Amino acid sequence: LGSSGGIISVINSDLLRNVDFYSGGFSAGYGDRMSAVVDISLREGNRTEFDSQLDLNMGGFGGGFEGPLGNGKGSWMISARKSYLDVILGLLGKGFVPSYGDAHAKLTYDLSPTQKLTFLDILANSTISFEKEDALDEGRDDYGDYSAWQNTTGLNLLSLWNHRFFSNTSLSYSFSTGNYKTYRNIDDVVNFDMDTYESMITLRNTNYLTINSRHKLQFGFRIKQETGNYDYYYADYINNLGAPVPSRWNEDRISEIKAGAHVSYTWSPFGSLTATFGLRGDYFSYNKRFHLSPRLSMSWKLSPSFALNAGWGVYYQSIPQFYLASSDEFKELNDPKAIHYIAGLEYFVT
Repeated sequence: LGSSGGIISVINSDLLRNVDFYSGGFSAGYGDRMSAVVDISLREGNRTEFDSQLDLNMGGFGGGFEGPLGNGKGSWMISARKSYLDVILGLLGKGFVPSYGDAHAKLTYDLSPTQKLTFLDILANSTISFEKEDALDEGRDDYGDYSAWQNTTGLNLLSLWNHRFFSNTSLSYSFSTGNYKTYRNIDDVVNFDMDTYESMITLRNTNYLTINSRHKLQFGFRIKQETGNYDYYYADYINNLGAPVPSRWNEDRISEIKAGAHVSYTWSPFGSLTATFGLRGDYFSYNKRFHLSPRLSMSWKLSPSFALNAGWGVYYQSIPQFYLASSDEFKELNDPKAIHYIAGLEYFVT
């Protein structure tokens, strides 16, 4: 649902299992992205005993609990955090401090020795208030309030079909809301008022097949329905040229389907050289665009600790819904495109 929008992560770092950051040249498994990708995995809860943790720091307070589920067949894990910096600085007369909080819940259960079902929910909220007195002290022309909510919930099924083939299938629902309302200091009249609601339902499947030690295959698909509602009001004002600009009220709605499929083939002709050939196809229903994106990456290990890496690929990203919803003419715009050329050295010190 776009960028994080702040310096505090919605994801609790105590729950992380693995984070992969791809600055460019990423594989065909990632679509509708033009620059970097962050792939985050959360760990499971403790399957053998009950654990708890409480935290208190300058940023806020929170805690988490976890334990076994179904006689060791699964686990559960919950956590919540809340900031209090806004309360402290508010008592000191300091304004413009955001308030934020988040909650996580994860349940994992083994349906069988070869199938594991995971439920995940992540909820986050942030608010900030600009009081009139503080706005005047800061030299601002307006004051107001901002509030936002984000939530993602979903199920994932991990299936081990045999010792060479496994798959991940997930179904998720995400939404984000935002309300931003400001008033002019001079007369306390509403200057700007915006309400947004974005949601998406995503079905994703990825399969991993190891043919032998030299040949591997990855393939899958993703279908996503995105909906956006954008209501915003601009009050009349005088622009920098001294000309009056009338007030405007817009109510924009948009709904689109994004579908994509990918396949990647990894070949290791000998132990030190690995090459991955990928192809991805993406379709955006709103502007009826279809793109094919070839990808290629190679890694050559000169020693156990030193490697040469290179990559190339074509990447497309759809125009954000907020802009598409504001004008039908934007259907004619081309989707942004990037071509990556990547080369680098990798060295493990130990």
